[in-house]
Amino acid sequence: AGVSEKWGTRCPLHRLLQPSLGEVVECIHTKEEVFKELSVGWEDEAVDESNKGKERDDLPIWEESESNIVMDDEGKRIKSGSFNKLVERLTFIASWDGSAYMRYLKTFLLTYRSFSTPAELFHKLKERFDQPSFGKAGQDEEEEREKKNQLQVRVCSVLSKWVDNNPEDFSEEMMNTVLQFVKAKLETNQAHDTSAKKLRAAIERMKKVAKEKVAKTYASPPPMPILPRDPSLLFSSHLSIFDINEEEIARQLTLIDFKIFSSIKPVELLNQAWNKPKLKHRAPNVLAMISRFNGVSNWVARAVVEKEKLKDRVQVLTKLVTIAEHLRGLNNFNAAMAVVAGLSNAAVHRLRHTFDDLPRKSADALKALKELLKSDGAYKGYRDALHTSNPPIVPYLGVYLTDLTFIEDGNPDNVGDLINFTKREYVFNVILEVQQYQQLGYNLLDIVQVRDLLLTFPSFELDTQKQFEDEMYAMSLKREPRGAEKSTLE
Repeated sequence: AGVSEKWGTRCPLHRLLQPSLGEVVECIHTKEEVFKELSVGWEDEAVDESNKGKERDDLPIWEESESNIVMDDEGKRIKSGSFNKLVERLTFIASWDGSAYMRYLKTFLLTYRSFSTPAELFHKLKERFDQPSFGKAGQDEEEEREKKNQLQVRVCSVLSKWVDNNPEDFSEEMMNTVLQFVKAKLETNQAHDTSAKKLRAAIERMKKVAKEKVAKTYASPPPMPILPRDPSLLFSSHLSIFDINEEEIARQLTLIDFKIFSSIKPVELLNQAWNKPKLKHRAPNVLAMISRFNGVSNWVARAVVEKEKLKDRVQVLTKLVTIAEHLRGLNNFNAAMAVVAGLSNAAVHRLRHTFDDLPRKSADALKALKELLKSDGAYKGYRDALHTSNPPIVPYLGVYLTDLTFIEDGNPDNVGDLINFTKREYVFNVILEVQQYQQLGYNLLDIVQVRDLLLTFPSFELDTQKQFEDEMYAMSLKREPRGAEKSTLE
């Protein structure tokens, strides 16, 4: 039970991260194993935001043992540490290599929510600001005052960078708490006037971004949309996707994908949130991207299989390959992968006569796309193409989710009682690459009528998805029965 005849290339575990690209995968996942895999760690790995950190020793930072931080041999990189020590290093005033510090700061701010909460971090930063003693015994008061001032300026600098880089961490309540800190601790002390202004400016920038959508400007005008010969078709209730030019379909798919992709926040990529029921609320855009991928893949499969006549299937298949080529040309690897995955669906893949009649040019293009996007060597061909492409780009999200899953599963969260910060550096490297491709968007015009059509693609829950795929497979057998000769087909 559950061998490839049961799931074939349709196994949800394969669909989520590694869609088969033309070959029939000998999958041995039973339905029970699928549910077990998707639900593993619901109880023991899920992070409860309200309780996270409460079991941590509430020792003040200045009382933490120096043994609770482990550096690399050169003393430049933190391998592991207690939460207190990690926060202390954020605000360290002793000599520390500038580039190493900036990398540490970025890594911490991007990944700290895998082991703490915004409220706890702010509490510890305030604690660090109020640290009662900074010098050694016998140190004069002036030197003590200077060290304290340096440390407090560093705390304010970290707070400003936190607000600028992680606006999603600040609820209205958190924002008010920070403002209270500014009023009580900074604006009452002339020595911190500059820090107060910088922090207030960061908060104002955050509020402005939250209220207004910043319009992107481009050096050149966007290309003109490619409309149907009869533009009135756009306003017809009978408008079909196949009335639209292939390149324009690719453009509109890309605008939809980039909007979702560019909205993904770092916290969505921590602790495999997208795959754990207790954490899924933290990953709405990752889940939307997965749903979008599966929706496009389902649409592609249905578009081919639902055509009763062989020549109609060939026509649709040709158009879909052309769309995939344009997606590749736009560097939308995510949608290109979804189209190829749909054409590799078991119900489509078995339509031998349909593929045999595909024009040579389209057949060669499909072969090249499958070669580019295949999973061999951990997607080496795709990764090489991605890293040599110029933005704008929509990368295939599934590769990042796979990388993060390997990192999460292959490295412990803690080393003894200390937070494994080396693991967080691995996670940071993946998130940093995601962010790199979120910066530059597409200079394309949105065609509402086409976009609305492309937003109707079906994406299902596990049971419904299996039912859909079973229906597609049954329909496929009707289109081309096993062993049927081409002469017997319409």
